[in-house]
Amino acid sequence: MNLWDERYSQSGYAYGTEPSQFLVEQINWLNLKSPLSILSLGEGEGRNAVYLATLGHHVHAVDGSAVALLKAQDLAASRDVRIETQLTDLSNFVIEKRYNIAVMIFCSGSVIQDT
Repeated sequence: MNLWDERYSQSGYAYGTEPSQFLVEQINWLNLKSPLSILSLGEGEGRNAVYLATLGHHVHAVDGSAVALLKAQDLAASRDVRIETQLTDLSNFVIEKRYNIAVMIFCSGSVIQDT
């Protein structure tokens, strides 16, 4: 079990289930028209991805913790939305050119490659 799996193995949600206030402010400011294809890097337990999905966007949530992504899927189901999740090491993740927007909130220490 990696460090993040251990962190997210605790009961409840480490950062809560509501989206980052910064993300909410930026999305409102951008006045995005849905549906867009959004990549959420270092998503963790899904609070931001699920929020974006509730706005009608197609969200691909990527994280290095299998435990967190299971919680993300549970959160999505509880809000009656769908998100795509992918378990990967972000230092090896290559971003495809299929996304309209990429989001990364509170994620550091990773090198992301663009193709």
